[in-house]
Amino acid sequence: MTQYEMNGHETKKIRLRCLNVLMPVGVLVLCGCAGTFQTGTEPSVIQDRVQLPIQANRSYPRWDEFPRATTGVPEPAAIAGEVEILRAADRQLQSELVEIEWTLGDTEAFETEVIARLRDMPVLSAPLLSVPEIEAIAERLRQRAKAPPPVGTAP
Repeated sequence: MTQYEMNGHETKKIRLRCLNVLMPVGVLVLCGCAGTFQTGTEPSVIQDRVQLPIQANRSYPRWDEFPRATTGVPEPAAIAGEVEILRAADRQLQSELVEIEWTLGDTEAFETEVIARLRDMPVLSAPLLSVPEIEAIAERLRQRAKAPPPVGTAP
């Protein structure tokens, strides 16, 4: 089915009509509200407490506060040499890997051998904690997870 068979174009026409009506109404409402906001009112009691931290942190950093350029950085040629050494070591390792004979004939026997070796190893389990110890740990974690107080709310 095409858009016209499903009346898909009708919704676009309805949206445009609503937009043509609502845009001027919205502009008129906003223009009517613009005059109701008062300017030049008296400062509130909290304004000084809010303005002081703002003024204290208003300065921008100066150039002399930025760190100096780093020194002792190797030259690009030295870095390229180190990269080439690493690449050569990688090629050597790859050639050694190719020479290894990877044989694993009976995989099921190998699996049972590994499982038997693992069963023989002692397993240390974590010591069991009592309920009060677990609750103490949980309480410490809850205390650590609390958010710090907002900045500038100290009495």
